[in-house]
Amino acid sequence: MPLRSPRGSPGHLPGGAALVSGVVRPPGDKSISHRVLMLAALAKGKSELSGLLTGDDVKSSARVLRQLGVDVSSIREGVVTVRGKRLTPHAARLHCGNSGTTARLMLGILAGQRFAATLTGDASLRRRPMRRVTEPLKQMGADIKEKGDGLPLTIRGGKLRAQLQQPRCQRAGQERAPLCRSHGAGTGNYSGAVSLARSHRTSTGAPGTGNS
Repeated sequence: MPLRSPRGSPGHLPGGAALVSGVVRPPGDKSISHRVLMLAALAKGKSELSGLLTGDDVKSSARVLRQLGVDVSSIREGVVTVRGKRLTPHAARLHCGNSGTTARLMLGILAGQRFAATLTGDASLRRRPMRRVTEPLKQMGADIKEKGDGLPLTIRGGKLRAQLQQPRCQRAGQERAPLCRSHGAGTGNYSGAVSLARSHRTSTGAPGTGNS
């Protein structure tokens, strides 16, 4: 419903509608927030991140990274600090909450680590499929112990063989991203159809600013 102002007042338009002006800062993008946290954890030194989404799923990624020894400050509005370091397990199980993105992306990262780690989540996440990520990682040499097609599962990474034939013309972002993150730990070739990933940029038809 449009805002209205009295006739003759500033901002009055024909028909009684009022002009509205201001600045809108949209919340951060969830997909980008997960990924930038993990990339900062793998980088050397200190990263300062702003504009992160502060929802529960992104906090799950931060919690798992802390359980792997990474220094991640509180996920909140403003600047979040991440100090990357060698990943080492500090918890018997890495709890992903209800975040499938956390679980699937972390599988790719853990596939290149020389230790065993167990991923789990809440009851809802434990019912969600993981095989579309675990099967390609197994082809690359990751040792994954699972019961059925979901969490909990245990992955022992190491030196991967990146000889992977892509079974489909396109992979979803949560399937492609773990393979990209694991590729740095492997040797060999990846072959398959190349397709554009979805864009995280949204055009509004007007100039604006945002931080994701």
